[in-house]
Amino acid sequence: MAQLVDCRGIGVKDRSPSEFTDGIMRSDPARVAKFLALGAGSAEPWWPQELRASLAYELNKPVFSDLARADIHSPDCVTPLAVAQSFTVNSIADLFVHACPSLALLKGVKEFAKANHEHPESTIPPAVARTLYYASIAAALARHQTRISGLSDQQLREGLDWTRRQEWFDQRLSLLFEEALRCLSA
Repeated sequence: MAQLVDCRGIGVKDRSPSEFTDGIMRSDPARVAKFLALGAGSAEPWWPQELRASLAYELNKPVFSDLARADIHSPDCVTPLAVAQSFTVNSIADLFVHACPSLALLKGVKEFAKANHEHPESTIPPAVARTLYYASIAAALARHQTRISGLSDQQLREGLDWTRRQEWFDQRLSLLFEEALRCLSA
């Protein structure tokens, strides 16, 4: 019997190749087609619990770890990286909920999230990158009454609302998103 392992090494089971093939043959054709089309730009291939874990991981990382991975030769990254190394927050979540977060850091995290959302080989799920993107914008808006994005009020409302509706949304960000939405309503 061959040992089959999924792409993350989870769910290791001993199965013969014919058992695996039989399982596929008994599967719902629509589900198999959806699975095979994932790489072709269809629905996101992440389970809610995976997105929750990925978002928690990103939020709990030191704020400068992502900025340090960015191209530090870019003028947009040098200032946020220097600020991050001297700022008094421990994580990206701390930055987002800080009473007066650094605008340079918020812009750095926003650009990092945007780059990861758009990069086909990013290890961050697009929905998580999108959440970091909107959280950065929300923090600048709620804490500084400053826009760090060219998005319209309607686009921001839609993005913030979409993010808050996700079952994997981190509740630590709820108040921040509510405050940002109130700023847009004012």
